[in-house]
Amino acid sequence: MRINLLKNKELIDKIDEFERLGGCIQFKVFEVENVEDSYHTHLEIAKRTLIEISNDWEDYIQKKAKELHTDRGLYFKQENYFEKLEDSGIQITNKDFFGVQFDHLTNKPQIRGVEKFYNSYFYYDTDEDEKNIVDFVNHEKDGWCSRAFCGAFLNPPHSLRIGKNIFEHEKYFLDFCKLLFSDIAKIEVYKWSVDSSNYFEAGKEWWGAHFWTIYNPTKNIYIGAVASTTD
Repeated sequence: MRINLLKNKELIDKIDEFERLGGCIQFKVFEVENVEDSYHTHLEIAKRTLIEISNDWEDYIQKKAKELHTDRGLYFKQENYFEKLEDSGIQITNKDFFGVQFDHLTNKPQIRGVEKFYNSYFYYDTDEDEKNIVDFVNHEKDGWCSRAFCGAFLNPPHSLRIGKNIFEHEKYFLDFCKLLFSDIAKIEVYKWSVDSSNYFEAGKEWWGAHFWTIYNPTKNIYIGAVASTTD
């Protein structure tokens, strides 16, 4: 099996933009030749994702240490534990992947307040008004909406800078998903152990730690998605 980072400018630019705007999920997109069975292909994508994230961090820290004339050893070093990945992958449904903040009947998200109700949520097609508040968070198994992709994407510890109202947030999310996943009904998703790298330790404190691999059959690409942060 041969795995290559996808060099698609539109995708790369969109992912870079998401990070600049405050997004906490990091994405790596791959093309795969000589695909093996589903599980082992996703496993190799998971390993490669950790390697690429680790390489990015090391490049950044080496540059920062040089600029500040400090020792590289003073900074965090990512360590990956591939043995903890081997049997940890679980294929999950799209419903579990997107989570309770995503309305699966309409394929649209419910949006956290942007203008004034910052701790409340609203259906995508309503105004941000007290009478339209949706009480759904308590239905989340772990009690916090960032436990799945939709919440992790839309609700970083510090707000996404993607618009001034809930409609703009909805549009950004849907446009991003269409570009990356194409048809969300067709994607194949695996969830992996967040004990597989110390990268995930920060998120275990509060906000969340996530590790998914996603196959987009429409574009025939694999996506590694990781997230871990705290306030």
